[in-house]
Amino acid sequence: MDRKQREYELARLRYIVAQIESQLNVSGTKCGASQQQLHGTLQDYWENKGGSAVDEAQIIEEVGRQKQLSTMMQQEYKRLQRMADSPYFGRIDFLESGTTTDEADRIYIGIATLAEMATGEILIYDWRSPVAGMFYDFERGKAWYECPAGKIQGMILLKRQFKIVNGKMKYMFDADIKIEDELLQQVLSKSADNKMHTIVTSIQREQNRIVRDEGHRVLVVQGPAGCGKTSIALHRIAYLLYRERGIISAKNVVIFSPSHIFSDYISQVLPETGEENVLQTTFQDYMRTSAAEGGYEVEERSEQLEYLLRGPKDEEYQAKIQGIQYKSSAEFVKLLDLYIEYLQQSLVDDYPAIQFRGRTIFSRYDWKRQYCDQLTYLPMRRRLQKIRKIIQKRMKTVVQQLREEKVKEITAAGNEVNARNIEALARIAARKELVSITEKIEKLTECNVFHLYQRIFTENDFFALYGKGLNEPEGWDRIRRQTKRWLAKGRIPYEDSFGFLYLLGLAEGFKTNPDIKHVVVDEAQDYTVIQYKIMKAIFPNCSWTILGDPAQCVHPYLQTATFQAAAQLLRFEEEPVFFSLTRSYRSTCQIQKFCQALLGLEEAETVNRAGPKPVVVHLPAGQDDMEEMLAAVRSYQREGWQSIALICKTAEQAGALYEKVSGKCKASVILTEEDKFYRGVVIIPAYLAKGLEFDAVVVVGAIRQNFHFTEEKGLFYTICTRALHRLCLLVQGQMTPYIKDLDHSLYTYFQRAVAAKDSGQAKGRK
Repeated sequence: MDRKQREYELARLRYIVAQIESQLNVSGTKCGASQQQLHGTLQDYWENKGGSAVDEAQIIEEVGRQKQLSTMMQQEYKRLQRMADSPYFGRIDFLESGTTTDEADRIYIGIATLAEMATGEILIYDWRSPVAGMFYDFERGKAWYECPAGKIQGMILLKRQFKIVNGKMKYMFDADIKIEDELLQQVLSKSADNKMHTIVTSIQREQNRIVRDEGHRVLVVQGPAGCGKTSIALHRIAYLLYRERGIISAKNVVIFSPSHIFSDYISQVLPETGEENVLQTTFQDYMRTSAAEGGYEVEERSEQLEYLLRGPKDEEYQAKIQGIQYKSSAEFVKLLDLYIEYLQQSLVDDYPAIQFRGRTIFSRYDWKRQYCDQLTYLPMRRRLQKIRKIIQKRMKTVVQQLREEKVKEITAAGNEVNARNIEALARIAARKELVSITEKIEKLTECNVFHLYQRIFTENDFFALYGKGLNEPEGWDRIRRQTKRWLAKGRIPYEDSFGFLYLLGLAEGFKTNPDIKHVVVDEAQDYTVIQYKIMKAIFPNCSWTILGDPAQCVHPYLQTATFQAAAQLLRFEEEPVFFSLTRSYRSTCQIQKFCQALLGLEEAETVNRAGPKPVVVHLPAGQDDMEEMLAAVRSYQREGWQSIALICKTAEQAGALYEKVSGKCKASVILTEEDKFYRGVVIIPAYLAKGLEFDAVVVVGAIRQNFHFTEEKGLFYTICTRALHRLCLLVQGQMTPYIKDLDHSLYTYFQRAVAAKDSGQAKGRK
């Protein structure tokens, strides 16, 4: 890039900034006028209330219209404010094939579209526009893009990138090879923030394919830690909201996140792209809401994880593990499906006829005809409710005749002469005689799903009666006894919550949400077959983006669905599409190699960003690791790293550590899924660190006592992959075999001697 080109770019930036400032002034004036108009309308409404219903309806409609207009104007003003800071980040010069001119179109790309006020000429193209897609997909040379007019082909003659801050050019360069060469390196080397940010300036080609995919209703993205799965999904949402403006809005999209901590962490990305935040929830939220409506108490996921990660390894513990493994399996889904099939087809086979004084009100044939033929379009509970109404309707004649009979008896007795009193006494007498048949009708038409679920564990021959050849799982007697004790207390274990909700939905009918048109499931490797079936039932007609990494399963014993199985459960007529990302952008090469070796995974492709090897500090058993931990924190802070995590295995350990460091180190602590994520030094249990990232991670207690079960290795891998730049593992006594079995060249090893009273001795071995 020569001097003349630089001067051109600087002059153009000044022109663009002036355009934005001018449009901001106009937009600000319009916002003020819109607010005043809305305020005036509301004031008129309150001063003149009492008009006709028609007048009031018109005013309410007008207020709604003005509110919508005011919101749109404010969004436009905020968009211009964002653009004033950094109007654009890229430029491509595109020469369309077949054009008669040799002058290429200069296409500047930014966070949003900007048009010249007077002429309407587009000065900056939104990064989501079809033409802007070439910036991510092609280098200099042949290129093309799809638009409503068809496929436009041509040549990219120039590709340039910019860094603009506060309306000032920081640098610019021509990108002749790949986006990552300079800009991506700079982005990745930054200190982590307490919020995830947009990556529109550094989206990679393989990521852009996922963001812009419009041809598949079920899209699955699999990739290692740090490959940008969540960020891609959020930018995909932004893209869909842009492309389908007027068809879907933020309220039509929902993200299932692993925790509220994570939801808060990603909450800034969409607003940075100019879109509203979409709905965010967790499966735990849905479970709590459904349980609360029925008055049930459900074990929290974190409560179960705490028990599993620190609980006594006794017979009760083993029964818990066996129960979790079975109840989260596809085999349990088959059992539930067979059970509900029986309940829907054969529940009333043995139901007796409803009779009164020898007269049949509702025959056994009526039961079969109504339940198995006439009302099959309804779920089980609503069928029984409908049958109850039918019986009650037929009972009306019987009730009336019985009352008339009682009136005659009371009158003949001569104890009462007042007609109204006689009628009242007759009603009471008739009701008393009908108590048994009324209770019978209510009992037969009752559908208590909790009791139906209990039967799975209380009936001795349940598999023989309803399993149709399915075998009892290993340890079934222990599983039954343990589950019966929980359910008898009115509590639903976490591992039972999925099956219970599934049975509840099939029995009562799932509460579908037709407003949701797109669902994103993040950390999809942590979901079971039953959970996917429930989500499909709740959102039957929406499209899906599924993201995850099988290596990062946090729950050690949950039998989660494969991505292939999940996609088949969610699929429509067309086949799902699978994207596999192989490149990790989060950690340095040294940290990435260490983490991949933990699970024996093939070495993932990484960005060539070097750093020190992970450090393992080995202290004698029983020696306090506080000084080592604080020394590591202070060292990282001196290096300029601002986000440092002290990760413990459990919340109990994290809480104890927080108490221990109070007064010695300024730190925050996260102990529940409802807590917020703050920048700085944070103490957090392993399972809540999922999805987050930190400049530096100190794994507290990397010892055999904490981590030695094969099932927990994925959790250990997950916490190590949270580190961007620095990773330290503290060992007191016997080292976890996860590290001990590694190639020692992957980390730097320091073995500390027994600390003296006045000073500590240290010797290092690399």
